[in-house]
Amino acid sequence: MAVRKQLEKTGRKIDQVLNAQKANAGDFAGQIDQRSFKLGTFSLGCLTQVQVNNLAKYLDRRNCGFIQFKDLDTALYRPDEYAPKTISEMGLKK
Repeated sequence: MAVRKQLEKTGRKIDQVLNAQKANAGDFAGQIDQRSFKLGTFSLGCLTQVQVNNLAKYLDRRNCGFIQFKDLDTALYRPDEYAPKTISEMGLKK
């Protein structure tokens, strides 16, 4: 994944990149809004805007406009464990 490679190249973690955006948007306990996620991810310079938009949609499993940090961590560092299905598709409650 291009994001993971860029993070390794710069010696940062995704939470370091997104913390500035999260601070500007407010604290949402374990999640980040899609707008802040998109701004932070695009600032890495390794994805196009369309790719960032698709990634945000892929990671927003609850269709609520927020991305859970645990989902983001799983998708980046353990992609074989990440299920891109939404919570409703899996039959779970939000």
